[in-house]
Amino acid sequence: MPQQSNGAVSAHDRRRLVVHVGMTKAGSTAIQNYLEKCRNELRTHGVLFPETGFARGNPFDPERTSGHLELVRQIRRRGVQPLEDELKQANARVVVLSAENLLLDRPDDELRALAEYFHGWEVTVIVILRSQQEWLRSRYVESVLSGFKASIGTVQEFTAEAAEKGWLNYYAALERVCRLVSADEVRLINYEEAALKGRLVEEFLRVADLPLTDAALARTIRANVREKDVLLVEAKRRLNPLLRRWSRDARLAYEAEFREIAKEVEKRLPDPAQYVKQDWLPLSETDCLEISATNLELERVYGLVPPLRTPVSAAGYTYQHRDSRKGLDELVIAGWKLGAMLGQRADVHEEARGAEVSSALVSKGIDRVINLLVSAQVSLHIGSADTALIAASMSSKLLALVPLGSCCPGEALDVLRVRLPSEIICLKSSLSKGSVLSESGVLCGRRLEVVVARGTDAMELVSGVFMGGFTCTVILIGCELTCIPDFISRFSLEVASSEDDCIILIPGAGRDTKRVQ
Repeated sequence: MPQQSNGAVSAHDRRRLVVHVGMTKAGSTAIQNYLEKCRNELRTHGVLFPETGFARGNPFDPERTSGHLELVRQIRRRGVQPLEDELKQANARVVVLSAENLLLDRPDDELRALAEYFHGWEVTVIVILRSQQEWLRSRYVESVLSGFKASIGTVQEFTAEAAEKGWLNYYAALERVCRLVSADEVRLINYEEAALKGRLVEEFLRVADLPLTDAALARTIRANVREKDVLLVEAKRRLNPLLRRWSRDARLAYEAEFREIAKEVEKRLPDPAQYVKQDWLPLSETDCLEISATNLELERVYGLVPPLRTPVSAAGYTYQHRDSRKGLDELVIAGWKLGAMLGQRADVHEEARGAEVSSALVSKGIDRVINLLVSAQVSLHIGSADTALIAASMSSKLLALVPLGSCCPGEALDVLRVRLPSEIICLKSSLSKGSVLSESGVLCGRRLEVVVARGTDAMELVSGVFMGGFTCTVILIGCELTCIPDFISRFSLEVASSEDDCIILIPGAGRDTKRVQ
């Protein structure tokens, strides 16, 4: 432990630990980048900003960092020798740790381990607080857009989760952290006030009693600025259910390229002011009253000045996941096309229990499949939950899903839980061939335009569709090639394209499509 490595100290001459515990989305990255750039200068003032456990996990955005989160994990695992060596070499009187996730997201045992390791030190906790409404908005944007999380929840679901988990009660969260890390002193900063003046880094240094070694850098450094465009966020949320199965680095690569595509799509929209930065966060009156009450405690107990902004309830809130705003479908389609392109790379899969996770986006020929799903208003997906999800992510579609073969019931349920603009109707996989359409009644009176079948077993149900006299475009994914020639011959189909595991068949000359009776 540090106190053992460098000898005991008296109560009047204790070394000091400054712990910046967050919060997230409140300027932490800018502060961490400043402290890292000024590490050598700080050491000349007896201040150590450890290199140990200071991590950067995004190869596509080198400015992003989780700060000392990895170091906190190492301390819990007792893997502290590198830090011991650094402390001994620096012989600093002040150590600064910064990990924005500590306030809300880390387990009790990590915080206790931190307190145990620095036992005997004077511990000062620094917290930068952002008004709950703005923080919720920013954190939701990050959870959806970021390749680290790729969240699929709607903003309504996220807000409800935040309230349930107590994320909006900053006072209780602060009390918990200070107790677990055995804080001697707590100092708070109002994020909006400091950011408005453009002095966030300087304010942090002042409140933490740290030297300002580079005033110009402190006033200009910025990092991790996220778009708040509701169009961009909702489009990415609809894309995430398939993308989240990819490896982390593949998701991060996608995120970087999707942002560039979004900029191009937005340029073609006639009036971005219609949807940019609207008030799309649904806080109830009860939420607002509870937030205001706990914020008063921050002001009364901890002296937070100025107090946090009072939240406003979303009495007129109208945004829903089924909204069809101009450009949204266009952005979703562009996102799927990007996924189809990146999906051909060999490194997109996560390893799950020793086996790769399948995804329609890694099939060759999926780009053309996406075009067909875009143009079709009515589609049937047999054993193919992924293509059902792609179709449902666009507005005004009617589609049915039959879980079968590689599309296990659990996977189908996961897809059905996602809030999408078009409903996915799930049919029983036990239906006999020929009855998927006639007995379900789901597609009655509709012209079936596309059938997607994943796996050879699914072809039997497709045969039932054609035996009933109905025909349409057929997409076969992962079917046995030996079965396909007979299928084509029986139903007078033609091969429109064939790429490895993805074969597209269209009605031959003289075959008319019919409506399902």
